Amino acid sequence: MNERGLVEVPENAVRDEPIAFGLTPVQLGICALAVAVAALLNLLPVWEPVRVVFVLVGAGPVALAAALPVRGEPAYRWLLRAVRHRRGRRVWHATLVSVEDATAPIPVVEGTSEAGTLQAGDNDDASSQSAEGPGTDVPPAAGSHPNVVERAPMEQEVPRLRVLGRDETGSDHDPAASREELERPPAIPHVLAGLRVVGILSFAGGVGKTTLAVEVATYVAARARYRTLDGDEEALRVLLLDASRTSPAAGLRLGLDADAVSRAMERRAWTEPGACDAAITPTRWRVDVVTVPPSRFLEREGAAFGAVDAQALLDGATEAGYQLLVVDLGSVHEPGHRHLIDQASVLLGIVRPTIESLPDVPRLADYVRALGMGRKLALVGAMTDDDGPVRAVLGEDRLPIAGVVPRSEAVALAGERGEPAWRLDPAFARALSPVAAAAWPLVGAGAPRAARVGLVGAVRRALHVGGAVR
Repeated sequence: MNERGLVEVPENAVRDEPIAFGLTPVQLGICALAVAVAALLNLLPVWEPVRVVFVLVGAGPVALAAALPVRGEPAYRWLLRAVRHRRGRRVWHATLVSVEDATAPIPVVEGTSEAGTLQAGDNDDASSQSAEGPGTDVPPAAGSHPNVVERAPMEQEVPRLRVLGRDETGSDHDPAASREELERPPAIPHVLAGLRVVGILSFAGGVGKTTLAVEVATYVAARARYRTLDGDEEALRVLLLDASRTSPAAGLRLGLDADAVSRAMERRAWTEPGACDAAITPTRWRVDVVTVPPSRFLEREGAAFGAVDAQALLDGATEAGYQLLVVDLGSVHEPGHRHLIDQASVLLGIVRPTIESLPDVPRLADYVRALGMGRKLALVGAMTDDDGPVRAVLGEDRLPIAGVVPRSEAVALAGERGEPAWRLDPAFARALSPVAAAAWPLVGAGAPRAARVGLVGAVRRALHVGGAVR
């Protein structure tokens, strides 16, 4: 299955049986053509050595194309495949049709194929990877996610394949695409199963946990795209969970007004149905926020954030259709925070090169390893241009460093405006990119669509670095 959810089938999916000399009818026909060409060239009224050269040059390649095997296939098939690839790639699109429509012919787009039209049951393997085709969609149920489409049971549908051409596969580049679309990494299939959880933590205060959580979440939400099995391009759905129990500030950092922040901090019973949906607060940066209400008396009965509450939030985020959950774990951890650490795919420990924050590195390592999650931890150097101070205190703790984020005046300005700092400072955005890739590895996959190769591309990249191209 390719990046658009289409099943690619080679042209020789239906193989010919050899009938003589180990050659198929097509190969014998090409050899006969080579003999005919040689006979015609032999009639030329030229010097005999020249005639022999003409015969070898004119008929020899034709015979070799028929009889010479290349990786288990005749050479002529590779030549045909090269010509077809040059003209426009052909792929098979797997569709499911209802039983009553199983006898209806499947239209072929832009020419025919060697395989022809397949009957029901001819391709059992393709049925396991097939996408819903036109005619099988039904309206989504009330309250369901808009991307979730119900369909008839599999036993009432049969697999069919049809050929798609260049226009349908979308291989042509749109010259009118905007600059934002050209700079965005290409959309790729969503291959990570379930909800990906990324935790951001530090035991020291003022190191930038909330800032990095907001920056990473908005960066991924703005740039990450994926394609559904139907070929539709969708924006990644990102949820930011502010679980800092002492000073939650993610909502303010994303520009929410006072009333929205106040509603987001209302105390809730997370295990009640619909509690997570009611707590989700949208922002203008394609990131939704859920805030765990702060509490100064964490040990008081009914105020603790338990593992059951954390699991209810994870279940609610999954049911709402989010693919990425970024969690600001804060500095004080309760059973709910430890459950989120257990469910996280990666943990980013934030460290500043200060005498108060650097000793936090071994404490973070020991704490996460005590929970049995040491393999998930990576460090991020905040407000620094060099990872040297962080590496100096690592000692025998061979922890990976996801990246370093420099000090930028845009952070304070963005905080006042309620917007991400990476939008204001390109250098800050470049430094943030590897950290965002640690949270969502697919955000930086592939080259930009407008990438140029060769000498022209090298000149364009040099001009871009020099600031000549904006």
